[in-house]
Amino acid sequence: MVTIEVYWQCDGLPAKDKRVETWGTGWSGGCGTGEGWTDSNGKVHLDITPGNGKIRVAGSITYEGAIEGRVPVYI
Repeated sequence: MVTIEVYWQCDGLPAKDKRVETWGTGWSGGCGTGEGWTDSNGKVHLDITPGNGKIRVAGSITYEGAIEGRVPVYI
């Protein structure tokens, strides 16, 4: 399980109701993708195996690198 935490860059507050997608290499089960929507705390929990990849929030790539544990991203 991986938790993506999305925050607004301007004020650091959680960004709720944002679509989050992940994809990359090193995950079991094929292409290694996950998707979901942030909750009221800006968090989305994805049932993916940790690995290297990219995170896209609301259609824009916001992060590239190791995706494991808790990953904070700013939009």
